[in-house]
Amino acid sequence: SVGYVRVKWRDVRVGDLVHLSNNEAVPADMVLLHSSNPLGICYLDTCNLDGETNLKQRVVAPGFRDKVSYFENSFNQKY
Repeated sequence: SVGYVRVKWRDVRVGDLVHLSNNEAVPADMVLLHSSNPLGICYLDTCNLDGETNLKQRVVAPGFRDKVSYFENSFNQKY
């Protein structure tokens, strides 16, 4: 069955799709494939990495904004 599975950060591998909710820490370098924001935008707090307190804006990777239905339909199950 397709869906989300909770794993420890150390078990995240290249190619894994990772679901993050609002205010969750990002466990690795990642590419944004989907956002709940209609413009495909998210904001990151990087103060633990670089000490900067301003939020960084990121946009969904090119070619993925039109794939929203894939993510919503394929990974719609609760974890």
